[in-house]
Amino acid sequence: MTLADKAVVVMALLAAGLSYYLAWQPSAPGTLVEIYRDNTLYERHALDEPATLSVPGKLGDSIIEIDQGRARFQSSPCTGKFCIHAGWMQQADDVIACLPNGIHIQIQGGQGRFDAIAF
Repeated sequence: MTLADKAVVVMALLAAGLSYYLAWQPSAPGTLVEIYRDNTLYERHALDEPATLSVPGKLGDSIIEIDQGRARFQSSPCTGKFCIHAGWMQQADDVIACLPNGIHIQIQGGQGRFDAIAF
């Protein structure tokens, strides 16, 4: 491997690291949560106001908890419970969905970021 080859490898690694840094910075914290039922906006709620909301879905009621500037599915009647295991979300454009129950929540406000799907 020549000196020029080594220089090209180093420059490629630096360019990859710089592009990762510029594209994957964390987003700003959100300011409100939007709750959707069957892809239709059901309710908006400020993240700075603690609440426990019951949202009727296809299988039954999902419980959405909002506390300390973040939101999560507290309970849901689905079988896999992936929505509950996703945990808390607080960054702009974060989304958690309970597909069997037809409910998803999304954080709004602030500037979003690229993710693996949008990038």
